[in-house]
Amino acid sequence: MLETALQLPGVEPLAKWISEATYTWYYFGIACYIFFWIVIIPPIFGYEWRLKPFGLRKYRMKWNSRTVSAVGLASALMIVSLVAGNMVVIIPGTMTLFVFWAAFLGLSPCIFGLAGVWAGIIHEYIGETLIGWLWIGSIISMPAANGGPMWIAYKLFARDPSLKTWKSWVYWFLAFSTYAIFGSLLWCTVVVLFGSVPINIFPLRLAYDFIWFYGFIWIQPPLMIIFKALNDKYRLWRYDDVYYPEEKKT
Repeated sequence: MLETALQLPGVEPLAKWISEATYTWYYFGIACYIFFWIVIIPPIFGYEWRLKPFGLRKYRMKWNSRTVSAVGLASALMIVSLVAGNMVVIIPGTMTLFVFWAAFLGLSPCIFGLAGVWAGIIHEYIGETLIGWLWIGSIISMPAANGGPMWIAYKLFARDPSLKTWKSWVYWFLAFSTYAIFGSLLWCTVVVLFGSVPINIFPLRLAYDFIWFYGFIWIQPPLMIIFKALNDKYRLWRYDDVYYPEEKKT
């Protein structure tokens, strides 16, 4: 089964390259795990990091009907894509991929903004419970492994979410890559850290995740355009329903 998995295009050379420094990648993953906890904890309590000046600032999310609908719609899309049976078993009991779910994970913060970040955390607790896969590693790690990369992806794409300029598409690619790279690395680290899989599977799983995300990157722009067109027409949600109390006073 392992040899068959390695025969898929691009996985074997990437897995072999990662395996030459497996523990370096793994310890880097642990460092990223800690870093993304630092990233996501303040937003959970109403603060966010800023670079200039460096530090924390208070923010507030406008919890109105459109915000709630955005969280609900984003969560529903990812839950359905998780439980809809689009499962590809790579190594039985060890490694499984969900086709459509992976696509929506990268899209959520770019389509729905901050609402998509919270949906990226919430939906997986619900989805994994429904399919009977909720385990201690995901219960503990969901905010950091999903929410952390999604938060940075959201802040990157928020610089220009118009999809009408080349800069907007560059920000989208950077946002997508943030989740594709760090989301993959974090979850590969988590399953080893919490004893779900042995570390010798780490290179193969990480290579598979990278290839999977970037192999299906072509589906992302059409979906982005479709969802943006629907929202422009029906005004179902706002991308960035956030305000900063300190700026409102001035």
